[in-house]
Amino acid sequence: MGVVVVLSLLILWWFRFEVLYFFASTQPRDLGVATDLDAGKLPSNRYVTIEAWPNPTRAVKFQRRFRDEIYRVTPVVGQKKIFIQTTRTEKQDGNKRSGESSGSSIIEGSYTGRLVSFKDLESTFLTRSGYAGVRLFFREKLFVEITDDCFLLMDGVTPHSYWGYLVLAIVVAVFGLGNSVLIGRHIVLLVRKRG
Repeated sequence: MGVVVVLSLLILWWFRFEVLYFFASTQPRDLGVATDLDAGKLPSNRYVTIEAWPNPTRAVKFQRRFRDEIYRVTPVVGQKKIFIQTTRTEKQDGNKRSGESSGSSIIEGSYTGRLVSFKDLESTFLTRSGYAGVRLFFREKLFVEITDDCFLLMDGVTPHSYWGYLVLAIVVAVFGLGNSVLIGRHIVLLVRKRG
């Protein structure tokens, strides 16, 4: 029971940024043009809109297990502290390579989604290894240093798209609380027997 309580606390800690983002305002905060922003004053884990132009010559593509989405992380032109992440499906990516139209262009002027610092991204269990790999690739292959105070804007990611994390956190919290109550009852019984 003690192990379940400890694991519950760890899982809740790992999911804290995702759960907090679920409760963020669903109205995106307009931050303006990326080149005019002071990265030291940017809010982390918020739903925002930024006017930005990603640098297509320096990009990293990656996929997550069991998903068909392709994630593309690109630095912003004129702002070395902000990176844009766009998402495409394998079909859209294949259409783009074959010259067919695949919807909206990756290079646009306005991006709306989750703005989160790389420090916060690597504080979670699920995203830590993936974005550590992205940072390593940028540093070793593209000679771009992504520090903890850099930000990633996940285009199209709304607060309510994290409902799955909220449900999982509630289930884990219920299990942890239930086991905590059982441990408390056992301690009370032991104290009574000794008394």
